[in-house]
Amino acid sequence: MLDYAIIFTTGGAVLWCKAFCENKFKYDIVNMFIKNVLLDDKTINKNSYAFNDNVLKWKILPDVKIVFAIVYKEILQLTMIDDLIDMVKYDFEQKVWPSLGVRGGLVLKLPTQ
Repeated sequence: MLDYAIIFTTGGAVLWCKAFCENKFKYDIVNMFIKNVLLDDKTINKNSYAFNDNVLKWKILPDVKIVFAIVYKEILQLTMIDDLIDMVKYDFEQKVWPSLGVRGGLVLKLPTQ
């Protein structure tokens, strides 16, 4: 079972997140991932990060420096995580990113109700 899904910039700004577990999710693994992997630029040939009893798998969209990540329990052997991240990354790149206005930086246009 997935615990957490998150989309954030390489600088750490969260664009979207969703917790799937009933327990209050702690951002410890995401914070440690940013500190120990992204800021130290240790992303070469790696796409998973373990912390405590959790695993964070990620993919980066390098053109816009956005990270797509999923957190799950380390004891689980989930083989579809990479495919799921690829699908989310592809949909973001094809559907969401072109609809965003970019003028010297990222400008999000939120729909009005």
